[in-house]
Amino acid sequence: IIKTTSIVRKSPKFLAELLMDSERVKVYNKMSLGRTDERVFQTGVDTQGGAFGDGESKVVRNLTKPPMVNSIIEFVTCMHARKLRPSDMSILFPNDGNNN
Repeated sequence: IIKTTSIVRKSPKFLAELLMDSERVKVYNKMSLGRTDERVFQTGVDTQGGAFGDGESKVVRNLTKPPMVNSIIEFVTCMHARKLRPSDMSILFPNDGNNN
C-alpha cells in the first residue's frame, strides 16, 4: 500500500482540473507511464446542463509501474468532476438532529 499526505496550496477548482487533465497526470503521479482519454463525454468541471449533466465526464486508460512490481498495470477508469451545489453540503456534512 502506498499512502501519501500533503498540503496543497491551490484552489479546489485548480485541483479538479489538474486531476481531470490526462496530459498533466505525471505532475502528481510519478508512477504513471501515461494516461489517455478513451472516451470524453463532455469537458469542463464548470459545465452546467450539459448533455451528460453537470461537470466533466470521461473514461481514461492509465498505465502504471508501481515500485517493487515487475509488470505494468493498466487501469480503465470512469472519471467525473463537477462543482458542488449547495444541496450537496447536506450529503457531505449530514445533520444528526442535534446540529452536530
